Amino acid sequence: MKINIQENAISVEELKKTLTNQFSNKYSVKMKGKYVVAVAKTKIIGANVMPLKDKIVIAGGFPSLAIQIIFTLSFIALGILIPVILYWFLLHKKMKEVEQEVADFIKKEYSQIIINS
Repeated sequence: MKINIQENAISVEELKKTLTNQFSNKYSVKMKGKYVVAVAKTKIIGANVMPLKDKIVIAGGFPSLAIQIIFTLSFIALGILIPVILYWFLLHKKMKEVEQEVADFIKKEYSQIIINS
């Protein structure tokens, strides 16, 4: 999900602090690299938030690189079909729920810098 914002209106550190204050009792919020904030519901379910120059990108996904690598390696071990089916039926819906909850909060919290286009 993409949310268009004013250019350079928010920094990664500010976004992380705001998400931590809001979700600290419900989710784990930590940095995933320099530019991505990971909001984790569990070790394998979460959403990645990337504030860019003129938009914020929120995507349901694996909150840690280790889990992402293990999932990718499962394609080699199990073939493509089994991991895709497992992902789609067990994880996708839960990741989208976290993504939507984070997106709704960001839209509400930063409504003054959002550009409707």
